[in-house]
Amino acid sequence: MNLFEKITNHELLAQLDERDVFFTTSAERSWLKTMLEHPAAQEALSRATLQQLQTLLVNDEPLQLHESLTEKAQSRENQVFHPLIHSVREAIQKHRKLRFLPVGKYGVAGQPCLCIPYKLEYSMVKREWYLLWYKHDQRRLMSTRLDKISECREEPCLEAEWHEAQQEIRRRLELQRDSVTLEIPRQYNQELSRILSAFSCFEKQVRHDENENCYSIILHFSSNEREYVLSRLRFLGRRVRVQDHQAMQARMHQSATMALSRYQEG
Repeated sequence: MNLFEKITNHELLAQLDERDVFFTTSAERSWLKTMLEHPAAQEALSRATLQQLQTLLVNDEPLQLHESLTEKAQSRENQVFHPLIHSVREAIQKHRKLRFLPVGKYGVAGQPCLCIPYKLEYSMVKREWYLLWYKHDQRRLMSTRLDKISECREEPCLEAEWHEAQQEIRRRLELQRDSVTLEIPRQYNQELSRILSAFSCFEKQVRHDENENCYSIILHFSSNEREYVLSRLRFLGRRVRVQDHQAMQARMHQSATMALSRYQEG
């Protein structure tokens, strides 16, 4: 592709992006149609959205997975979609409070909680949905698993109180924010997509040094997600190197030393 074609394609894609228009391939449409056949799609999407997507994909064929994949020794499938997601998301969009009953360890309901919801989060490690919320009377930022919530209902909230809580939540989350720069050795440039896929759930920026022909990734995450990031780094092995985070460098050195010590003679 010559320089003129690159400039033309970039301008075309930029104009389409401004108009909220995007292209889809036949493979992407087939994948989407297959996903809509999953039972969880009936709960995750509203009836109108589901019908609209099915109408748009009526001429596409679903993926024929049974011809190329064989599933053996299937583990128990966790519920990807939680029934409370709709009501919680609606309350967040309407700027409303939520009153719910927390469920204890043995299924015993606790005292009712009145909260200002902030956002829903999905833990890739525990594969559970969490509600991040603000306890206004105690000025505390809380995180509760959706499976531990029952009898959830909306309540009115003053607009000033809502915005004050949102600003306080963002301030506290910013204090918990952490970042690390990962260097990718030149011999692993071809595996960049695999490395980015390992950190797909995090905010990141990719930089390319043209002189050295090497890539680096600036990864942003919460401090309580550091252990998960470390597990991804161990999984990738020599493909990535921590550049500017002394605590994470020390942990990676410690785990590597402990692993090598198991193979020392004597």
